[in-house]
Amino acid sequence: MTKMGKIFCLIFILALCCSKESLTKITIGQSFSADGIIKDETLVFRFQPQREKFVKNKDFFNFIYFEGDTLCFSFKLNARIDKKDFAVFFVNPKSGGKYPAERIDIIDGNRVAGFSLIGSILEHFFREQADSPFKTEDFDKAIPFVIRFEPALSSNAPREVNGEFKIELR
Repeated sequence: MTKMGKIFCLIFILALCCSKESLTKITIGQSFSADGIIKDETLVFRFQPQREKFVKNKDFFNFIYFEGDTLCFSFKLNARIDKKDFAVFFVNPKSGGKYPAERIDIIDGNRVAGFSLIGSILEHFFREQADSPFKTEDFDKAIPFVIRFEPALSSNAPREVNGEFKIELR
C-alpha cells in the first residue's frame, strides 16, 4: 500500500471510530435566544388563574396551554446534524411515557434547541386524570420530567437530562 493509501485508510478508520455524535450538556429553561442558547433557566411557572373556571383537570391544562409558557432545551453537537438523524422526547419518569418535543430547531448545523408547551406536557403526563376534578394541590408542586435525545443510529446511546418544573398558582 502506498503512503497516500495508508493515510487515506487511517483517516477513514478515525472517521468511523469518531462517528458517534457527542453532545454538550443539555441545558433547560423557559426560553432560548435566536442562537439557541437558553436565556431563562428558571423552571418555576407562575399563573394567576380564576380557579372557579377549572372544573376538571383538562380545563386547567387548556388554560396553561393557551398561556403559551414553554419548557425549552438546548445542546450542541460536535458534528453537523439533520432532523432525520435524531428525535427529542419529553419523558414522564413515573409512567415511562414519552412524547416528542413540539418544536426542534437546528441552528448553525450543530446546535439543537426546542421546546414543548407546559400545557401539552401536563396533558400528556396526566392524561389519565384529565377528567378528574381539579384540585390546586395536585399541580402546585414540583413535576419531574426527563428530556431524552435519541440518535437515529441504534449504535449511539440516547442522552438524557432529568429536571423538574413547578407551577405556582396565585
